[in-house]
Amino acid sequence: MPFLIAGSDRIALLREQLARRIADASGVRVLECPFEAVPLAEAFWWHPMNRSDVAHAWLRELLNGGCR
Repeated sequence: MPFLIAGSDRIALLREQLARRIADASGVRVLECPFEAVPLAEAFWWHPMNRSDVAHAWLRELLNGGCR
């Protein structure tokens, strides 16, 4: 995300640890969030006909693993 907003007047919310690691490389400033950030809840749904599709099962597993 920092590389997408660099050079613009836009903002992005990132985990502080990640933001600080790539701030110099992306050319953005890391600032304190001006409001209380609330936890995000992510979810994904799929049509039951895709339940046994091998490629779809792979994608679901990939998404599920990355969200932990």
